[in-house]
This record gives sequence, structure tokens and C-alpha cells, in this order.
Amino acid sequence: MSATEAEIGVPSLRLNFIALKNQAFTFDVYRMARVSQKEQQTDDDIYHYSLPIEADSDERGDYWISFSEKANFEKFNCTSESNRLLTVKYLNYLLIQSVHQNLAESEYDLTDAKFRNGLDVIIAHHQKGTERMWIEPSYLMPVCKFGFLIDFHFRKSDDTPFDREVQHLSLSLDKRGESNKDFYADKYAKILDFLRGLGSKVFSDTVNSGSLAIQRVLESVQGSRLNARMFVFADKNQHPVPFTGVTRFGPLASIKKSIRFVLIYSASDRPLINELAAALMGRMPEVGFKGLSQVFRVQINGSSNLGVPRLTSNEIPDIVEKVKQEQQNYADSILMPLAVITNSDPVLYRDLKYHMLKAGLAIQVVTTEKIRDRTTFKWAVADIALQIFAKVGGEPWSVVPTTHRCVIFGIGQAHDRDDQGNIRRYFSYLVCTDTTGLYRRSDVLSASDNEQTYLSQLRQKILEIMRTELTAGYTRCVLHVPFKVKERELKAIQDAIETLKKEPDNEQTQFVVLKVNEDTKYFGYADTNSLIPYESTFVCVSNSPKTYLVWFEGLQPSNPVVRKRPSGPIQIEFYWPRHELKEAEERQLLQDAINLAGCNWRGFKAKHLPISIFYCQLIARRLKIFGDPAIQLNAMSAPWFL
Repeated sequence: MSATEAEIGVPSLRLNFIALKNQAFTFDVYRMARVSQKEQQTDDDIYHYSLPIEADSDERGDYWISFSEKANFEKFNCTSESNRLLTVKYLNYLLIQSVHQNLAESEYDLTDAKFRNGLDVIIAHHQKGTERMWIEPSYLMPVCKFGFLIDFHFRKSDDTPFDREVQHLSLSLDKRGESNKDFYADKYAKILDFLRGLGSKVFSDTVNSGSLAIQRVLESVQGSRLNARMFVFADKNQHPVPFTGVTRFGPLASIKKSIRFVLIYSASDRPLINELAAALMGRMPEVGFKGLSQVFRVQINGSSNLGVPRLTSNEIPDIVEKVKQEQQNYADSILMPLAVITNSDPVLYRDLKYHMLKAGLAIQVVTTEKIRDRTTFKWAVADIALQIFAKVGGEPWSVVPTTHRCVIFGIGQAHDRDDQGNIRRYFSYLVCTDTTGLYRRSDVLSASDNEQTYLSQLRQKILEIMRTELTAGYTRCVLHVPFKVKERELKAIQDAIETLKKEPDNEQTQFVVLKVNEDTKYFGYADTNSLIPYESTFVCVSNSPKTYLVWFEGLQPSNPVVRKRPSGPIQIEFYWPRHELKEAEERQLLQDAINLAGCNWRGFKAKHLPISIFYCQLIARRLKIFGDPAIQLNAMSAPWFL
């Protein structure tokens, strides 16, 4: 791609999609009219679709459909356009037939095919697992073509630990064990190698008179680009880079009180916590960070030592009480507990976080392993300082918003499951921000071991919180939910919105629900040397519902040098309302989402997800290890989970 293309916002992308050579084709199915909605079919190979009642008729009916003969089923000849979803299912049927006929049993895996379209073709066996190519039949809306989504992944063996070799085989790390900057190029090469090898058997021209014959190139589509993020700092100064901006201008909003640290550590780790404290004060020459006081314009009121001979969970209740006493002794300062522990004791980490949170305190935990790794540590200090500043109530920066008077809620869940994967306790929570990216609140929405009780609480709590926040003068309310949220939960959310819309104070308020998915089946390659798209590139991949693929991270037009393994795109689906938003409004909401990714106060360069979703992920990790839904998250006025 040329620089001019990037600037005018019309990038060309090759999606991970290979099209059929023949797009207009017919195929036979066997069908039986579906008399009522309550009818059920138990056979795995019988499906439910609508079809024209007669071949040339516009009138349609509901049918039970099979690809093989069944008693009382009539034969019907479909065109590829009779029902696109049915055509995709038929291609899946042919795909399974093809691998059975043309590949050895060791060369494919149909395990996941029981639950969705598609299958794995195994392209290489290793001691620690298998390299695979996922193939899924699909209809690609931007080009109006049937074909197959295709992507590489590595599946480790169940008895194999997740280690650096697994990361290398997954393409996350390169041959030297470093972050794989060639991630896109390596994935692309795997696909091309597959199409030249096993792919010629899978998509053989001999299958069903050439029905699976494909174009052996990835399909190109035209994308577009959103605007670059712009950040706001002290005195309304703006800069495109958070670290440079906060260092040059100071934070958007500092804190009036001084910070006093409470140092928690084992006696043997005292040298490490001293090094950490020195680095945070800007007193380590090999660390580029200039210090909390200089960067964030805060005053440090010394520290208290709570070192113990050996820090274990048994000491935590006593430590919490001592921290509370320190709060009383230094009431004019904000206390920040700072603990150094080993990464090999997850129970100690959990107990420290949990008991401090119950006491209404945020704590910063740093591992001994991170401090000892000098290369990692010197770059991590600035991010640790950023987290501390945010946890004590500071606001490092915001973003210049695209839309104004818009509140954004991120909804998350952390359901507890048994060994068989069944949900034994339902749990959901909320993070609230707005289009400036400033953190407003987090709260538990619902917790119950009964699904109906959980859904009722979920609806009522969302209703209460949204009513409260909308009194601040917002005229647009957007909810970001992850893809794993189930339909019943989405229905409870939608019911709450419908109730709010009927209230006089909200009649002019626009409500929108977006589903955000970082584990998308779509991928794309740009016409750049690295094949990585430019940051903020996006493309529409579906109209029903409207769905976009967005690169929250990518190449920078001003400096297209790749310094670490790039992340993949994020899929954003306009779940509700359907077909009511104009394209310009959709673009605004995408811009808001990509802006929010820049307000991640966990790290200066963290921007892969909007904070509405990413903060929910952080809370999920904490709450899962706590196992206690009774914690009052709304009692914490700052982002304690960073």
C-alpha cells in the first residue's frame, strides 16, 4: 500500500477467505414442511431452513431439510441463492465428505464440527501438539461470494504445559524466542503452503463435479480508516502519544493529597522492593522513567515498611490491620500498599488482592521475577507507575471524543463452572466510562446460582445504574458486550433498555448495543511489506447484522516499523437496534471504540481493546480467583483492578 492510500483511507485488504470458482450452482436437498414452531427433530443431519415453495415462486415456507434421502421427505433442487445459510451448510456437508474421501484420518479433526460449521485439517504433527488449518464455509458479503474462511492455529496436546516452544509453534514467538514481528507474514505463508499442498486434496475439482473448486488466492476487499487518536493532558494540551504528552504537559488531573507507600515484602526481598521504590522515584539511571513526582506531578510522603520474615497468606489479616492503622496515622495522605511477591505463589497474590479490596484499598503487586529481569523491568517501571497513579485517583489523560454526551457501559461475566463445564453460579458486572475514556465506576450487576433469579437481577440492576448515569446529561447510551454473553442475558439487557426508552426523561436518548469480539474468525493482510494493516483500518464483513473488522493496533503511517508481535483485528457487531443506524453513525461508534482503547491506564502502549471490554476482562480475572460475589465494587472510586 502506498502512503497516499493510507492517508486517504482506502486500504486494500486480503481477507482470510478463498472464493468458489463457480458461484451460481444448484444442489439437491430433501425437505418436509415444518407444520408448527414447536416441532422438533432429533436427527443430527436434519436442519431447519426456509425455501421457495415452488422453484420459481417468491412465496416461501419453513422446512425440515436433509442432504440425504429421508422417509416422507421430498426432493427439491436449490440454487445457491435459494437460501444462503442453507448453501453454506451444504458446502460444510461437501467439505466433510471431501476430507473423508481424500485425507487420511490423521490429517483431519472433526471434533469442533459437531458444534459449528468447519473443521481442522492437520498440516504437521509435533511432540507438543499439531499445526492446523481451520476451514469454515462462509458467504462473504463485501464481495457477494461463497467460499471458505481459512486460518492457521496450533493446538497443544492436553498433557503439554504452555511454554515458549508452544508459543513458537503458535507463531507468537520467533525462532529466537522473542516477540514475533513477522506474525502476519508467517500466518500468510502457512496458508499459501497449505493451498499448494493438502489444500489441493481438500478442495479437489473431483468432489461433486467440481463444487468445491476454489480460487487459490485470498479475496481482496476495500477497507477504510478511522481517525488517529488524540489525547488530552493538563491545561487541555493535546498530543498523539500518551507517554510523551503526560511527560511534557503533566496528567489531565493530578491528586491534591500526597501519596504514602506501605511496602509489603518478605525479608529476603527487601533489596528488590528498594530497587522498585528507587525506580518509581526516578533514581535508577538505567531506567528511563523520570519518577512519579516529575511525570505525574504528585508529592510522595515517604513510606512505611511492613516487611515480615516470610510473607504468606497467614500474615495478610495482620498486615491489612496495620495498613488501616497507617491510614489513620497519615490521614492527609493517600496510602498505596506496594507488595513484592514471587510469581510462583498465586494463592498469596489472590489473598493480598482480595483482603485489601474488602478493606476498600487498591494494592500494587509486582513480582520478584519481573524486577530481576532487568530488560523487562526497565520498560515496565513506567507502566507500574501509571497503574499506581490511576489507582490513587489520578487521571493520566483522556481522548478527544468523536461524539459528545455519550455514556458507555461495558458488560462482563465470570460464570463459575463445574468440571463438566456446567454453570453452577452466574455472575456479571459492569464498567462505566464515556467517550472521553475517563473511568466512572464499576459494579456487580447480578450473582446467583439460579439462572432466572440472575437474569431478573441483571435486568433490574442495569436499569438502576443506567438511570443514575443518564441523569448526568447524556443523550446517547452505548453498551459494549463480549461475544460470549448469551442470548438470554442480551434479552435481559434489551428489556432494560426498552423500559428506559419509554420513560419521559429518556425519550430523546439513543441506545445502542455493540458486541465486541477479539477472538474473531476473520483476519486480514494488507499490501504492506509486513502484511500488517495500518492502525484504525476497518472493513465491513457482514450486513446481517452489520459487522466490522477493526485494527485497533497496526502500523503507524508516520513510522511503519514493527517492534513487537502485532495483534489481530477486533470484530464489532451492531447487535441492537438492527438496521436503524446510518453508516456515518456506525463510523462514529467505531471511532469511539478505537478511541477508548487509547485510554487503557494499565500501560502506556496498551490499546488492543476498548477499556469498556478490557477492564471487564481484568475484573473477571480478579473475581474468578476471589470466588466472592459479595464484594462491593462500587465502593472503589478508582480503577482498583489495573
